[in-house]
Amino acid sequence: MNRPWMKFYPADWRAEPRLRMCSLAARGLWIDLISYMHEGEPYGYLTINGVVPGIDDMAALVSRPVKEVQKAFDELEAKNVFSVDEGSGALYSRRMVRDHDKSEEGREQVAKRWANTTPIRSPNRSEENGLLLRSQIPEARIQKEKKEDIRAVAKATRPVRDEVFEEFWKAYPKREGANPKAPARKSFLSAVKSGVDPPAIIAAAATYAADPSTKIGTSYVAQAVTWLNQKRWEDHVSGTTETALDELERHRRECLRRSENLETEVRGHTGVGENGSGDSEKLRSSNGMVRGESETMGRQLAVSVARAGHQIDGG
Repeated sequence: MNRPWMKFYPADWRAEPRLRMCSLAARGLWIDLISYMHEGEPYGYLTINGVVPGIDDMAALVSRPVKEVQKAFDELEAKNVFSVDEGSGALYSRRMVRDHDKSEEGREQVAKRWANTTPIRSPNRSEENGLLLRSQIPEARIQKEKKEDIRAVAKATRPVRDEVFEEFWKAYPKREGANPKAPARKSFLSAVKSGVDPPAIIAAAATYAADPSTKIGTSYVAQAVTWLNQKRWEDHVSGTTETALDELERHRRECLRRSENLETEVRGHTGVGENGSGDSEKLRSSNGMVRGESETMGRQLAVSVARAGHQIDGG
C-alpha cells in the first residue's frame, strides 16, 4: 500500500523513557526502521515485500556496517523499545500498531458520517454559491430518502452485528503480541456478508481455542484477522463433524460383531441349530436384547452427532 506520509509526535519521541536511555546511534537506527515499518504489511511491522529482514539486511537498508548496526540493535532490544512476533520473527512498533487500529476505526466512522454530503456541480449554479449539495437538488431528494431508509435498517442491525463479533472475539484464543481488532472485525463481517453462518465461525474459534496444540497465550496463535482471511474456521468445523460420524460407524460395526457372537453363544447353549431344532424362542429373545441395546446406544450417539452439527450450524 502506498503511504506517502505518516503521523509523528516529536514531544512523545523526546519523552519516551526507553529511547532516552539509548545512544544516539540506536535512536537513529530506530527512526530509520520506523520509516520501513510505515510501509510494512501488516502496518507497523518490519517487513520488506513480505520478507522479514535480518541484521545484514538492516545494515544494507541504513547503509552502515553490520557490526555498528548489530550493536545499536542489541541496545534497542535490551531497552525493550520494540516487540517481536514470535510466529513470523518480525519486529513491530507497539505504538504504530495501536495508532493504526484507532485510525482505521475512525476512518470508517467518518466515511459513514459524510456519505450523504458529497458536493456536485450544477449547470444552474449561481456565481455566489458556486457549488450545490446533492441534497439541494429536487430530483435527488427521492434518492436521498431511499438511502436514508437503507441506513436506518443498517443502523438498527449494527448492534446485533457488533454483539455477534464480540462473541467471536471472546471465543477466539488470546495470543502474545499484536492482535488488531479493527481489521479482524472487518474480515468477520465480510465473511458473514458472503453467506457464512456467524455461529459456525464462533464455534470453530472455540474449537481452535480448546485444541491443546493451539498454545494459548503465545505468539503461535494466529492473529484473528489472518485466521479469518484464510477461512480457517472450515478446518475446525469439518473436523468436528467427521470425528462424530466416524464414531457412529465404529459403534454400528461393534454392535453387529456383538450380535453375531451372542447368537453363536446362544445357539450353543439352547441347542438351536441350522436345522431349526432347540429353543428358538430363547434365540429370538436374545437377539432382541442385542438389537435393543444397539438401537439405544445408536440413538444416544446420534444425539451427540446432531448436537455437534447443531452447534456448528448455529443452533
